[in-house]
Order: sequence, then structure tokens, then C-alpha cells
Amino acid sequence: MCQEHIDLRPGRVVTQIVRVLPAEGVVDPAVWPKAKTIARIDSLRIRQGEEPEPEPRYDISSSALSPAELAGAVRAHWGIENRLHWVLGVSIPQNLSLLKKIALNLIRADTGDSKKTSLKTKRRRADWDDNLRMRILGINQP
Repeated sequence: MCQEHIDLRPGRVVTQIVRVLPAEGVVDPAVWPKAKTIARIDSLRIRQGEEPEPEPRYDISSSALSPAELAGAVRAHWGIENRLHWVLGVSIPQNLSLLKKIALNLIRADTGDSKKTSLKTKRRRADWDDNLRMRILGINQP
């Protein structure tokens, strides 16, 4: 059984051909006891101005899915993955920026140094000196 799907997006075309076979007689039931179907998904991604990127993938499913059902499940899975990576790609720089601000404010607030020292020097000293860094972070050492 075979299913073909073409996804047209601005600047790229993705073609997927999904082939599904019963797992019985192909998959070792001792290793995959619940396997009902196996599938090969051949994706071909063509981006504008780039070489085509063929990518074969293999799936084992515990459900007896048709090629169309399996193709839909795979696209839904990758949609979730892509949304997650987009959120991480957007939020990680914001989180790192916030952590930098917190660290700088902790260094500025440190009054344990009797000398008047620049922020740059305090940062370097905290980087080199574990005890100073622990004091700035408010972590009590035994």
C-alpha cells in the first residue's frame, strides 16, 4: 500500500511517499511485541536554489494504519516538533538575556569587596574565584 503527499510552501516543495506493510513475518515479535505495521517514508525536500534533499525514514507502529493515516500521523508529529523547536528558538535567547541581567545585578549588589572595582573586573574575578562566585550567589559553603 502506498500514499503520496505533496506539500507546497513558499520557497519549498516537500513530497512524501509512504509505504506500509504488515509487521508480521518482518519484525521480530520478541523485540517489538506490539508491532502491527512497518512503514518507509521517502521525503524529498526541494528548496528554491538548493539541491534536493532526499530522506528515507522508517517507522514501526502498534496500530494497523493505512498509508494515508500513517502519513497524517507523521505530519502531525513533525508539526508538534517544529512548533516546540520554534518556541525554544524564540525563548532561549530571552531566557539567557534575563539570566545575564540577574547575574550582573547580583555582582553589582555585592558589597563584600572593600575596593572600588569595575563591573568587568568583578565579573572576571567571580569567574576565576569559586568562593567569590558562591558569595555573590548567596550560596553558603560548609
